[in-house]
Amino acid sequence: MLLPVAGSVTLADYIGQELNVAWRDGLEADPVRALRRLAITFAAPELVLRGPLQGLDADAAANAIEAVSKVEDPFSLVGVFEICADRAAQGQRFVTLGDRLLDSLFGDMRRLTGACALFGGIFVITTAHFAMHETLQRRPVFWRRIASTAHASLIVRVFGGKGIDPDEMISWAMRLFGDAYFLSVVSDFAIEPQWRPEWILPKILVADVFGRAFGAWRRLSKEAAPPSWKERLDKAYAWIAEEKIETFARYQSVLQGVRRAHRPTLAEFRNIPQGGDAFLALANEPNANTLLSISPFIETFGFPYESIGDAEKVLASIQSAPPDEDDKIARAALAILAHIAILTENPALADGISELCLERARRADSHGSIFDLALPAH
Repeated sequence: MLLPVAGSVTLADYIGQELNVAWRDGLEADPVRALRRLAITFAAPELVLRGPLQGLDADAAANAIEAVSKVEDPFSLVGVFEICADRAAQGQRFVTLGDRLLDSLFGDMRRLTGACALFGGIFVITTAHFAMHETLQRRPVFWRRIASTAHASLIVRVFGGKGIDPDEMISWAMRLFGDAYFLSVVSDFAIEPQWRPEWILPKILVADVFGRAFGAWRRLSKEAAPPSWKERLDKAYAWIAEEKIETFARYQSVLQGVRRAHRPTLAEFRNIPQGGDAFLALANEPNANTLLSISPFIETFGFPYESIGDAEKVLASIQSAPPDEDDKIARAALAILAHIAILTENPALADGISELCLERARRADSHGSIFDLALPAH
């Protein structure tokens, strides 16, 4: 059962207070049971409270990790792999456990994709249920998101990912509750704008899991990083690259949607490889194609306020082009512009996007995708 909120108003408060207390009390009483129970909240790295585990001796920590290594929920597995990485230099047992965790995660990519599809489908349904529930809809966004991911993790533990068709699973969930799910996530953009509802797709979740595992390995020193881990991660990356989803490995996790405390500046983007060039390209050619090409920088790091004028020029270029209902590039660019308007809290840009979408909606045979863009922008 997920811990209730007892005064916390943000996810950071909840982690530092309610969850931290539960971790410490649980680990003191029974480390194996505590880690297995609390691992259902590992859908973002911030929820893996590695600090409280530092007090456990090596055997107790290894026993707890080993217990969780037997579940099929990929977010529990990658969370305990992050914990295992912290202990990589403390003995061969942790290296062997890391091998086992990576094999469980990436040894069968079809099974992993099925598990992520089941997780995503249950998350969609649960999120929609909370949004429509008379009492639960009043709970803080972060609590509803954690509860949804915890419920999804429990379902995956029971059923696993074998034999699940990812497309059928997510389509089934969207047919049942897609509208309510989408409306719930975009309605919460004022508080948590960093995570987009379409990122619940199975392969994007697979990329998220891989990104976290790879990040845990990269944090290790050259001496402490086991070669066997790199071999397994390299094999997984080959699949990720073949599926062309490596960009999503750098995007925010489902529980990392909170608004950035600091808005990035152009000067800061110049310190990111190719970051400065990306926004220089947008300034030189402010059109839909350029915006699409730099979207990974926007989704990963944010949008600099100094480039708002270039975003407005992209919108103007779409407005001046002949309307084409099947223009996928324009629709994708409008979706990115809508997200920029939300991230930068720019009502003028949001109004412009909404007006354009509504204008095109009057001439369109199918309004679904157009209204999906206009709603979050507004």
